[in-house]
Amino acid sequence: MKKRLTLVLIVSAFFIFIGCGIPTIFTIDSSIRVLSKTDAKITAKYVVDQSTLDDLGKIDPMNGPKIFLGYAITGSSTTFEGYSASRLQTAFEAKAGKAPYGRHIRANAYEADEGIFSIKDAHDENLLYVIYPFSDTSGGVYTSPNYHVMYTDPTAISLDDHIETDFAVEYDKANGTFSVTPANPSYKHQTNNKLARIQQKPFSSIQPEDEDVVAGGLYVHLFAAINISQGDFNNIYWTNLKYLGSMEI
Repeated sequence: MKKRLTLVLIVSAFFIFIGCGIPTIFTIDSSIRVLSKTDAKITAKYVVDQSTLDDLGKIDPMNGPKIFLGYAITGSSTTFEGYSASRLQTAFEAKAGKAPYGRHIRANAYEADEGIFSIKDAHDENLLYVIYPFSDTSGGVYTSPNYHVMYTDPTAISLDDHIETDFAVEYDKANGTFSVTPANPSYKHQTNNKLARIQQKPFSSIQPEDEDVVAGGLYVHLFAAINISQGDFNNIYWTNLKYLGSMEI
């Protein structure tokens, strides 16, 4: 009787295991690199450094890699130059999750007291910087799984090649907005291409008392990451967060 009971338990466990299935995890070696910077424009490149046809083939070609953009407003152009890339990444992972088991940026990140993540000043621990996601002038809030720009065009993407594309983030002083422009026509805008602060405020309207402004607020610092979350896999993939640099407003 005891042996029969043991056998029943083993068989039951086997069917439970089969029913649950083994999750498919997507991960590749990819990164964002800054190519050039002027007073009003930063050009960067997203590159998949190593991949296989099987890896890239798991991505839904209609919902491919997405460019996610964030900002912080401070009184110095060098605020984040004293931070190591790993320190910024650790802060980002507290909200977005550690690769390959990431999480999506939710709508509460657009709240003045929330943001994507926060990090203490390198020299003054009482000073806290909050990095927010860009909104747009129409009131769009870009959260899971759609971020600011998305790769999509099943007839143009070649999954057996590396994904590589440039994108530029540019400040328009006349309108007080940023725009993100991908060089690859297979990327499409998820926004109206006029990127604003949280609560749809233009960057030209910065006031010292605004909740998304810290210590003067003359410079906007830009951050980017690539998200891949739709396809034949179960996890949410993020590249490391990339600090693109700052622009004076």
